[in-house]
Amino acid sequence: MRLGLMVGPERHRYATKAARMIEAAHQAEADGFASVWIPQIPDELDAMTAAALIGSATSRVEVGTSVVVAQTRHPVALYQQVLSVQLDTSPQKMSLKLFLVNIAITRLLQ
Repeated sequence: MRLGLMVGPERHRYATKAARMIEAAHQAEADGFASVWIPQIPDELDAMTAAALIGSATSRVEVGTSVVVAQTRHPVALYQQVLSVQLDTSPQKMSLKLFLVNIAITRLLQ
């Protein structure tokens, strides 16, 4: 069994959030977790950018998004972001979870 840990789901405290997420990922890696997951929450830090930061700061743990809403991003831009994140994390460490929602929910998220 592989266990993962979600990091960064708390709201606000943006000035120190990236550092706290990286520290939590380091601790998860040291504690033997197989993966860390970053949530994409409306009005919060970008999960893809956070994945790149965490991926470059860790050596073994898999880094994933939980979840990125596909309709709020252009497909080409999303593809470019995934490629950019993989530069820091390597394809073996990156896991992208996409979520498709109906149009009413998409409008609320934008």
